[in-house]
Amino acid sequence: MTEQPREPRIDDLDARLLALLHDEPRIGVLECARRLNVARGTAQARLDKLVTRGVIRGQGPEISPAALGFGVMAFVTLEIRQSRGHDPVASHLSTIPEVLEVHTITGSGDCSAGSWRAPTPTCNGSSTRSCRTSRSRAHRPSSRWPSRSRTG
Repeated sequence: MTEQPREPRIDDLDARLLALLHDEPRIGVLECARRLNVARGTAQARLDKLVTRGVIRGQGPEISPAALGFGVMAFVTLEIRQSRGHDPVASHLSTIPEVLEVHTITGSGDCSAGSWRAPTPTCNGSSTRSCRTSRSRAHRPSSRWPSRSRTG
């Protein structure tokens, strides 16, 4: 019998560290330690452990596509000719700068592509406002195909 993966657990200190880093992503380890009332080495060790476990996946800046003039996230479902496979589609989509991600999906379509777009007067018959995302930030999918990501 195979063992089920355990759900990662965090304690109160890890939770407070994550909350602090979420609220102030540019804060240094020394300042984290001071605010959490722990030694710098403890804060660094906890941070390293969270990174190693995959709880913290990145430390880069979050880009606001809306601030760059790309206020609409568009999703397109694609149906492809199965005789040709996914590779030609992936190759073509990788040449389009606005396409940020492509996912293989199940259902009536074969893949879904997402891209940030400049606002247009209408979006599927709706106002641009209703097509905007509730939070303008670069989307970071956990699994995509082909593996690529562009911001601006």
